Amino acid sequence: MKVILQENVENLGHIGDIVKVAPGYARNFLLPKGLAIEATEKNAKALAHAKKHLEYKKNRVLEAAKQLGAKIESLNLVLAHNSGADDKLFGAVTNMELAEVLKAEKLIMLTNTPGVLDKNGKLLTDLSAREIDALFDDGTLSGGMLPKISSALDAAKGGVHAVHIIDGRVPHAMLLEILSDQPYGTMIRSH
Repeated sequence: MKVILQENVENLGHIGDIVKVAPGYARNFLLPKGLAIEATEKNAKALAHAKKHLEYKKNRVLEAAKQLGAKIESLNLVLAHNSGADDKLFGAVTNMELAEVLKAEKLIMLTNTPGVLDKNGKLLTDLSAREIDALFDDGTLSGGMLPKISSALDAAKGGVHAVHIIDGRVPHAMLLEILSDQPYGTMIRSH
């Protein structure tokens, strides 16, 4: 039986692959768990359409990135900082500061967490400064998330429209953030 994978399945294939499996494996495991759908003509056409749509979006993003790269190459930024021994800055120039100076619309922070989680471990996908203040007050935000949130808020207050905190451990995390219509990680809005 042929199925279209909806998720990556170890030793079988990746999302979007059409694979041949034993009918029982498909009926009893892959289909009920939502890991695959039957490879009907209709589903295959829908997959081809979705792949074409993603390819179009990817090309648009790539072209925009090339244009942005050319724009950035022509910039001359001056950031004044006191240096330490041997004129070293030791991380004094941060990605947040660069985003503010460049007046970036979006800043993506790759971290080792899926994003901001509530007290029950559920991902919070969209936060405003006011909502973050409430999470600070009730103790939800603590530990290693504090500097991440603080930096994200600084960038948002400095003019960056949205800061996205995403899990950099996930393969292709930035592409998922840029190309997916579904929320991925936590977006912190400046307004």
